[in-house]
Amino acid sequence: MSFNGNLKDEGVINILNHIPRTTSVIAFVECGITDKAGNTIIKWANNASNLNGIYIEGNNFSKKKY
Repeated sequence: MSFNGNLKDEGVINILNHIPRTTSVIAFVECGITDKAGNTIIKWANNASNLNGIYIEGNNFSKKKY
């Protein structure tokens, strides 16, 4: 899904709600997402069973430290 700047938060969240938790790699590079989708990605990854990579660079995440 990378390099799809119109995907945004809602698009990524919708995709994550439909892909299997056995997916080995997810990539949302330069998709115009923010912390909202970033937090959803973290939650999805915590429940994934076969995850080998997450690629999310080039988005609009805040610099806030958690």
